[in-house]
Amino acid sequence: MGTAVTLSGSGFIGATSVKFNGTSATTFTVSSDTQVTATVPSGATSGTISVTTPGGTATSATSFSVTSPGLAVVQVQNNVDLVNTDTSLTVPITTTAGNLLVAFAREGPNAADNFTVTDSAGQTWFMTKSGYENESSTGPRIGMFYVANSKAVTSVTVNYTTSGGVTKPSLMVMEISGAALSGVEDALVNNKSGASATTETSGSLTTMNANDILIFAGDAAGTETSWTAGAGYTIPNNKATAGVSGSNARTAMQYLIVSSTQTNARTSMTYSNANWNGNIFAAFK
Repeated sequence: MGTAVTLSGSGFIGATSVKFNGTSATTFTVSSDTQVTATVPSGATSGTISVTTPGGTATSATSFSVTSPGLAVVQVQNNVDLVNTDTSLTVPITTTAGNLLVAFAREGPNAADNFTVTDSAGQTWFMTKSGYENESSTGPRIGMFYVANSKAVTSVTVNYTTSGGVTKPSLMVMEISGAALSGVEDALVNNKSGASATTETSGSLTTMNANDILIFAGDAAGTETSWTAGAGYTIPNNKATAGVSGSNARTAMQYLIVSSTQTNARTSMTYSNANWNGNIFAAFK
């Protein structure tokens, strides 16, 4: 997708549309009566190419193959407030249209709070099917949300329903390119330590799709000065300070891109100071 393709034939002068298996190219140039150059549009799938002219519509005799560039993490941005009481928290992030956005939110005092996530483009965000995880009966509480085939945004916000706001809220947003445009959830599992610890350990994850990104997002009940990724995983720009990519004082996200289905996969992260923890382990296509 996004690649320029040159089509050869005849009668192209005056062409009004070029379609890749039914998906219209937004950019195309008629170079001559025998040549058209078109850019493969986002969302196109493998199939025939058709060109519509004043004389009718011509369809290619053979199929064109559309391949994905593969999954890749573009960036992680975050914010945390360890001082104030908030009803919402915003992360500034400039993203590219068509990418998958995954948000990891937490708050400290209310294990019954219901989060919602919104963005500058007004999109609907979905909570992962694994739901919330509470470190204890009173919190902290975490949740993971996503929007596939996202519009370009400049900010993402988590909103809390607790009367008077919440303490020590956090929001992390990961942007991923090359993901599926719909049906992106593959597998999810939540877990927690249930006691003070310095290791964040996932539940067991089994996937159905071969090419996934595995995201392990965890929080700690207290402030941490460092987070260390599990074997094979990456925490982007691992700096345990507010507003820096990859991790902050109380949360972190690590990822691994795989090319085969996973059976009972597990992972972990370690952090500096012993605290209770909770986590969400997710696979996205």
